[in-house]
Amino acid sequence: MKKQFLNNIKDAKNHSVNELVINLNDETYEFLENINIESPIEKLHIKGNSKDNAVLQFNKITDGVINVILEDSNINGSIDIDKTLIIDEENMNEEYYEDDYPKNYMNVTVSMKNIIFNGLTDSKFNCINLYGNVKIDQSKFYGSPLFENSILSYNGESRNTIKISNSYFNGVYSNNCISMDNGIFADINSSEFENCSSHLEPQHLTDG
Repeated sequence: MKKQFLNNIKDAKNHSVNELVINLNDETYEFLENINIESPIEKLHIKGNSKDNAVLQFNKITDGVINVILEDSNINGSIDIDKTLIIDEENMNEEYYEDDYPKNYMNVTVSMKNIIFNGLTDSKFNCINLYGNVKIDQSKFYGSPLFENSILSYNGESRNTIKISNSYFNGVYSNNCISMDNGIFADINSSEFENCSSHLEPQHLTDG
């Protein structure tokens, strides 16, 4: 099943498939290598049969996809949801350096529902790095002393929102639960935080 998982990603790239749905059976999918998912895939949906038995374990998953849905699975590792940058190369003036050129980012959405996440790699400053509009529901997140900072780090880029409900965060006395910057709205309700501290930037983020 591990080979099929990777083949699904490869085939989607090769055939320019916009949407990729991966269903996980009740077993452990263990990857020693990093998983890199990028364009032309615009929507990625990973769904397990159950969060207790469908286990996806990896060192790091890097995602440049616009719409990400993770559902009903147990995820071990670290997650990077990248900002998806659009550059109008046709009208790009040669005198611009890349860092100086006006940037336009696609609207990224991330949904996590009924997920158990365990931070299990020492390669990242945070367990999870997210951008875009994020919705988390009925999920559990556990930190690790292998990480230096937060279980979940979120940057709303001054235009996006994050909503967390019915979820549980445990920093195992090693991590912040959540670091948030530059969001226009945060809605956290019916959630529990243990053995960690939360870091908010009130000048940039409204907590609702």
